[in-house]
Amino acid sequence: MDDLATSALTGREWALVIWTAAALIGSMVWPGTRRSAIKVAKAAAAWKILAIFVGLWCYTAVALLAAGMGGLWGVGLLKDAVLWSVSAGVLLVARGIGKRPTRYFRTVLLQILTVSAVVQFVASLYSFSLAVELVAVPCAVLLGALEATARLQGQHQVKNIFVWVLSIWGLVVVTNSGLQLLARWEHIDWGIVVRQAALPIWLTAAVVPYAYVVALVSDYEVLLGRWRWQARARDGRSVPWLGLLIGVNVRLSRLEALRRSQLWDFSGSPREVARQVRLATSGSDVETTLDLGSTRTPESLK
Repeated sequence: MDDLATSALTGREWALVIWTAAALIGSMVWPGTRRSAIKVAKAAAAWKILAIFVGLWCYTAVALLAAGMGGLWGVGLLKDAVLWSVSAGVLLVARGIGKRPTRYFRTVLLQILTVSAVVQFVASLYSFSLAVELVAVPCAVLLGALEATARLQGQHQVKNIFVWVLSIWGLVVVTNSGLQLLARWEHIDWGIVVRQAALPIWLTAAVVPYAYVVALVSDYEVLLGRWRWQARARDGRSVPWLGLLIGVNVRLSRLEALRRSQLWDFSGSPREVARQVRLATSGSDVETTLDLGSTRTPESLK
């Protein structure tokens, strides 16, 4: 399929590999960043973190095997699957842990069907030469970081400048890829192209349940840990975990609302605790003062 073959890295992908390796080696060699890099590496090597991402890759492998039986995936798309699993897949799971955007998983599923996703795919079909990409990749990363910094600092005029520069570069990349696609139109294996375009769509949809379960277990662990600490600090009572499980079930929205409510004093039978949890997460039963962190509990929860 000409230089669109999916079994070899493109110039852009090689540039990303080279710069990533250089950054990792530099952070370990440079005295000023070595200690921080070692701390980050130790944190990443914690057994819980390793278990989450090893589980992700095993789950992804099973999904790929199942897709292969259905004709959606083949060995020719192995590179695309590996790149997705170590980049978009890791980001999907990592952003779901802890404090995440509102309706995060629903947004992820909707984004893979947008026009921007199609544009990103077209842009990734072809790249410039390795020499050009070695310069373009760090420049794009730097511009993105500067744009984010300007946005956070409220410097909208400066931010708009960086957005325009990034947009122009994006247009150049898409145009280059589109022109090369048209020039090789008759020599392209469109069956592989269609499957390559579909891979991030169905693979994201397949991995979202795994990411949801990881986020659910993580939130339960954090909330139960806080409840256990509060209970020991007050009267040593045990944590009503069964009532929490019944009241929250598998709904992340309830876990998030319960964590924001800062309510800890639930008591009674598991059914009664479950009722109190549902009231606390209904959205109108708890008034939280964000600036002071104080909470007013309604009479129905006392």
